[in-house]
This record gives sequence, C-alpha cells and structure tokens, in this order.
Amino acid sequence: MKVSIVIPVYNDERNILRSVKSALSQNYPKDLFEV
Repeated sequence: MKVSIVIPVYNDERNILRSVKSALSQNYPKDLFEV
C-alpha cells in the first residue's frame, strides 16, 4: 500500500527538518511512500 506523508507547516522552519527526518526514518519501504 502506497502512502503519502503530509506535514503542514507555517512559519516553523525550526521543526520542519526534524519532522522530515522522522518521516524518512520509518521502517516502511521507502519506495512505497512520499513526503
């Protein structure tokens, strides 16, 4: 099953990198999701 990860952010550049890294570090196959 393919999934999309949506990270809504507004004026919060301090946390966006941490959020993206967290999403990419999941144990889900990388070819089955997009950020």
